[in-house]
Amino acid sequence: MFDFSEEELNRYSRHILLKDVGVEGQEKIRNAKVLVVGAGGLGSPVILYLAAAGIGTIGIIDGDVVDLSNLQRQIIHTTKDVGYSKALSAQEKVKALNPHVKTVVYRDFLRADNALDIIKEYDFIIDGTDNFPVKFLINDACVMAGKPFSHGGILRFDGQTFTHVPGHSCYRCIFNAPPPANLVPTCSQAGVLGAIAGMLGTIQAAETLKYFTGAGELLTDKLLVFNAKTMDFRKISVAKRDNCPICGHNPSITELVDYEQAACEMKKLSLIAFSGDFDKLTAVFTLASGAAAVGYEVNIFFTFWGLDAIKQKKGRSFVGGNLLTKIFGFMMGGLHVAPTSRFNFCGLGPRIFRKLMKKNNVATLEELVEASTALGVNLYACEMAMHVLGLKQSDFIHEVKDTLGVATFLEISEGGRTMFI
Repeated sequence: MFDFSEEELNRYSRHILLKDVGVEGQEKIRNAKVLVVGAGGLGSPVILYLAAAGIGTIGIIDGDVVDLSNLQRQIIHTTKDVGYSKALSAQEKVKALNPHVKTVVYRDFLRADNALDIIKEYDFIIDGTDNFPVKFLINDACVMAGKPFSHGGILRFDGQTFTHVPGHSCYRCIFNAPPPANLVPTCSQAGVLGAIAGMLGTIQAAETLKYFTGAGELLTDKLLVFNAKTMDFRKISVAKRDNCPICGHNPSITELVDYEQAACEMKKLSLIAFSGDFDKLTAVFTLASGAAAVGYEVNIFFTFWGLDAIKQKKGRSFVGGNLLTKIFGFMMGGLHVAPTSRFNFCGLGPRIFRKLMKKNNVATLEELVEASTALGVNLYACEMAMHVLGLKQSDFIHEVKDTLGVATFLEISEGGRTMFI
């Protein structure tokens, strides 16, 4: 028997109208206990939507305090919360949004010595963290305890998520171990579009509600990846691995471990396109894209000869798909997916390189420029050379970030490696 009050029936009426939810589904939502690990970019929309939906108990664990730079994406916090506990701030917003929801606050970080004790109280876990050590800890603890969870990760304009339920592929089936230092930058180093957190967090909240109501199909054995620049969404099938170190037939991981956070130094590479040689111009884009794909901040500066070469080659095809496949397949190797999926799988995949690799065709200059800038490469042109060649930024390459002098570019390049090509 359902004992919803008239106020609750009105509050949840849009859920109850859904054939796949109804009163029965809303009762399941009310009886659910969900733990959200991290009250930041992903945790914010997750907590708000689950509270609005009427999840019975929401656990919030976060040992951090609100920073001004968080407010661009962590929408559960406000300016007055700066310096205040994220967990307590989130709890206050839940109470204001839906007084029927019980909140349990942990002003702490999830660690190997407390993870199992905390998650055992919950039916579903949500990974709203921004670092690999805790993501692997959540995975390992949930697999050991037989708990389902939602994984989420964002960077720059990209996001990825999947849902684990016991018996299906886990995080280590996809990523065997945390990445080494200096491979993947964090949001604080590489940046992130604030709305990306909302896009992914609401997907995680929807997966949670689907889990409890049984509506639709969960993202089990599938990794959903998207790029907000192109609004391309893809599902990549992932299989449960028999040799997975945590969920395989003979697991080698039998206890939880606190991995050290591999601080990623955002390395800088500056390429000066000094030569007008055809092959060297190709090498500039190839090297720049490869370096950007593995976390470098890359700047290209086109001198007179480089600009003149681009002017002559614009619109012409000049590099084969086979070459790109070999170069970038080597650079991005080591993942448990097909080679043609590697870029998108990492959240780094511009559609141009995917098209080149799949269709085995050739690329125009414009396509290589688009692919490079999609990976975050910054293009600069010599101001004097542009004037001498009679070029304007508006009718040349629209991706050029700015025109400036050599001295100014060298100032931008300070603190990194500079190469003349």
